[in-house]
Amino acid sequence: MMSRVIPASLIRNQQIKLKVIFCVHGVISPLLTNIYLHYVLDLWVEWWRRHHAHGEVYIVRYSDDFVMGFQYRLDAERFQAGLKERMAQFSLEMHEDKTRLVEFGRFAVKDPSRKS
Repeated sequence: MMSRVIPASLIRNQQIKLKVIFCVHGVISPLLTNIYLHYVLDLWVEWWRRHHAHGEVYIVRYSDDFVMGFQYRLDAERFQAGLKERMAQFSLEMHEDKTRLVEFGRFAVKDPSRKS
């Protein structure tokens, strides 16, 4: 592959227009999301787990979607409140329609009439 040098005299008098394009569905988008959320979310979850959790905490994340598991409901509620604040620090927010607490596991089916 040959590179071509453009003479400075041609560049000096030319007006250059730049346009910023956000690539939402491109190949680089999931990569950038993973890098950004590693610092915003992943490392913070590890810190929160060590300093605040009373039970087990699990996270499964793919790009900007994640599911978390908590041994205790109180941990989940406290984490959710803290996560909103954490995301706001980075000008991010959680999708309200996708964000919810769901009880699951072997004890969740004991009393299905009980509301979560």
